[in-house]
Amino acid sequence: MRADTLSSDNDSDLPRLWQAERILNKIPVACFELDQNSCFTYINQHAEILFARSKNTMLGKSIWEEFPETIQAHCFIAITKAIKQQEISTSEYISAITNTWIRLSTIPSQSGVIVLATEIEETKHIQLQLKEEQRRLKSAQKIGKMGYFERHLGEEKLYWSDELYRIHGLEPQSEIITLDKVVAFIHPDDQEIFYQTVQDALLQKTSFEITNRIIRTDGQVRIVSRRMEFLIDSKGVIDRMYGVVQDITEQKQIEEKQKASDSLMKQAEQAAGLGSYEGELPLQSFHFSDGMFRLLGYEPHGFTPTLDFIDSISNPEDAIEVLQIITKAIETKQPYQYLRRVYWPTGEMHYIFSRGKVICDDKGNPIKILGMAQDVTEQKNAQAEIDKQANFIRQITEAIPGTISIYDLEQEQIVYINRKQFTRFGYSDQELNEMTDWRWITKIVHPEDRRLLWQLLDEMPATLTDVVRRVDYRVQHKDGTLEWRRIRAKVFKRSESGAPLQYINLIQNITEEKQSESQITESQELLESIFNVSLSGISVFKTIRDELGEIIDFEWSYANKKAKEYAGNRELTGKRYAEEYPGIKEAGIFDRYIKVIEQDISDDFEVYYTYQGFECWFRLVTVKLGDGLVTSSEDITERKKSELKLSQILEAQTQQMQDKYYSLFNSISDGFCIIEMIWNEAGEPVDYRFLEVNPAFEKHTGIKDAVGKTMKEIEPNHESHWFQIYGEVAKTRNPVQFEEQAQALIGGWYEVNAFAMNESNKVAVLFRNITQRKQTEQLLHQSQEKQAFLLRVTDLLRTLDDPKEIYYQAARLVGEYLGANRVGYAEDRGDNATSVITCNYIQGVSGIEGIHQYNDYGTELLRAFHEGRIVIRNDVANDPYLTESEKKAYEVSQVGATIGIPQVKDQRLISVFFVHYQQAHVFSSEEISLLEETAKRIWKALERINVN
Repeated sequence: MRADTLSSDNDSDLPRLWQAERILNKIPVACFELDQNSCFTYINQHAEILFARSKNTMLGKSIWEEFPETIQAHCFIAITKAIKQQEISTSEYISAITNTWIRLSTIPSQSGVIVLATEIEETKHIQLQLKEEQRRLKSAQKIGKMGYFERHLGEEKLYWSDELYRIHGLEPQSEIITLDKVVAFIHPDDQEIFYQTVQDALLQKTSFEITNRIIRTDGQVRIVSRRMEFLIDSKGVIDRMYGVVQDITEQKQIEEKQKASDSLMKQAEQAAGLGSYEGELPLQSFHFSDGMFRLLGYEPHGFTPTLDFIDSISNPEDAIEVLQIITKAIETKQPYQYLRRVYWPTGEMHYIFSRGKVICDDKGNPIKILGMAQDVTEQKNAQAEIDKQANFIRQITEAIPGTISIYDLEQEQIVYINRKQFTRFGYSDQELNEMTDWRWITKIVHPEDRRLLWQLLDEMPATLTDVVRRVDYRVQHKDGTLEWRRIRAKVFKRSESGAPLQYINLIQNITEEKQSESQITESQELLESIFNVSLSGISVFKTIRDELGEIIDFEWSYANKKAKEYAGNRELTGKRYAEEYPGIKEAGIFDRYIKVIEQDISDDFEVYYTYQGFECWFRLVTVKLGDGLVTSSEDITERKKSELKLSQILEAQTQQMQDKYYSLFNSISDGFCIIEMIWNEAGEPVDYRFLEVNPAFEKHTGIKDAVGKTMKEIEPNHESHWFQIYGEVAKTRNPVQFEEQAQALIGGWYEVNAFAMNESNKVAVLFRNITQRKQTEQLLHQSQEKQAFLLRVTDLLRTLDDPKEIYYQAARLVGEYLGANRVGYAEDRGDNATSVITCNYIQGVSGIEGIHQYNDYGTELLRAFHEGRIVIRNDVANDPYLTESEKKAYEVSQVGATIGIPQVKDQRLISVFFVHYQQAHVFSSEEISLLEETAKRIWKALERINVN
């Protein structure tokens, strides 16, 4: 095809040639012809675009002279080869002219060669991307242990990706995979469910996912997840199936370990009475373990853990203190601990002790708190009882007509002494403070009697028995007068080897005894030491069974420090319980443990153990764990002794207490009464009669002359739950302590302690009016809610820089918190007539964006806003200060109640923050105060943006 081809002597050929020219110019391919000397003889329009030159400048010229940069290019070889060897060729290369990928086709012709060049830059990029995606896919499959498969229905052979071969223990593409081979890899126990799943999917033509085990060529058992889908043709027939297989063995193992760990944690928490929690910052929500829910008196997941809910069931003083402790810990990023009193749904108060720490991100910013909690109610009650007894003992020691002292042999000094007894010898406090060791002997004791006392002191460190040693001696006042004293000394504390560490002395004045030569009793009860409440020992056992499956023993798989201490600090892991403690069978412990296993129950009991050198009371709490046990053991010997001692003291004082009853009854400031329950024929409590009341009774109830009258005679509308509570006390004889409303009687609250009297059907009630405290608690709760809301507003506005976003987000928070129907922000237009609303939060009503006339809503409205006054309309429909037309304007805007808070700056009205309710609504003082504070924060945020 030469340049002169289109000119012909035969005019009849011209239309055909022009048509060919048009066709060659239309095709999206650069087409040109070169003669035997590589000179251009024809160039179409796309070739002109490719060369970026007009064909008139190139026709008749050599391509290599016009474009010398192509001589070293791939196209030179292809074109030369086509001219000289008359070979058709197609190749792809990067053009030296356009610097893009070109597909070049050369076709030999009679006069030279025809060249077709197509730009394939985009195609090449797609191909490279496809290769890269294939590389990434293979890498992802290898990393994620995921392989791909495909099979045409009707064919036995399957396609497996390389990673799928590796998952099954094969080298990639090392053998042909058939359906029988696939099934052979599946674990025999999983083949039936696999067959059934595939058959169901084929029948329903639906995709499926299944997890099963495979046995690799090396014998390893792995767990895989399969997902298969079907390709269905236009006739609804399955053409092929394809899918992915992922090795999830490690994931499953981790899940099983996590389940076992979680189960162990839950059982251990239940056995030890512990709970754990995690709180995201800021403290909006928590995650509780099952044990944590139980510590608060609820079943697991019985409520949504939030700070507000926890505070609502806590003592108000503790809630504030705990928040301060945690806030400080977050600021300092230090561990924390606190004690919180919580009230169970049953009304019981429990002490919850918690330790926790703050978790920070990589940048050191606090992101959460983690903590453990324990119910220490028993310890607190025990400590209270100990303190009570300690106070009782202290009062006794102060009342004893003598001096009690304890001498420590290691410190070589007196560590306790009832010094005030020495004030009778005429010595000052400073002189007494210098007598903490035995220097008082040389100061006060008669010289002739000092040897006896020194002998006593020398013998005490070597004393092997608990015999009480006695010495009588004379003491000399500072003024020289003499009195007789008697000292009794006894070993008070020994080391583990039995060596005396401390001894106790009782020094009494026996002057009158010596003078009258009368004898007095020598026996005195020595004080006993009280030990701290120890932590529990926790053990995890696995069950040991015989050939018949009968339980024959339990083996330790874990024992904590306290459990080991009970065993003499021996290592217990792997040892058998009955071999270490043979006495558990005779003591009944072994049978109770078997019962826990076989009946799948928990057990909590106390036992007196007198074997292997023990003579101790233990509290044992046991729960089942799999085919084993988790048990906590607590040495409660000292508590039992204290209970016995307290019982003896109380028994001895019963008569004295009865004598003092009426004196106490009439002197206490709380109200007190004894009532007799009245029952109906069905045995239900319906009323009660007052038998006795104290003088304070009238002050707390307002009832005069109550004795002999029934409650319903005095107040017919008295709530029925009072009769139910007192009736339950009379029936069960269990005391109760509670707080309850008495709306009909006083319109307020009582705090009540009620207990059954010895006489049947009688209940004693000690109570006080706590209405003022309840009102204070309610005000405190409202204040805390308000501060929390304002903190949320401030935190949100601090992150925003767009005025409209500030308007809307603040309005949204207010609307959601107050349940308002519309909250917004109106900007004054400065014309003393109108304002404009650009955006507002709405709920259940329409938006009112646009320009509004002040006078449409009240002629005095604009003046009030200019003066900075808040305008409140609680009931628009019945507002006597509004005209009918003004009420209609509010009605059209769906406003039943409104409040507007103006922003006035430099005596100019800037804007109005408003809240609308669709129905009438009385704005409380708390709501008004909250809205004023919110408006200030909005304006402050807007000023921050304007300054910046």
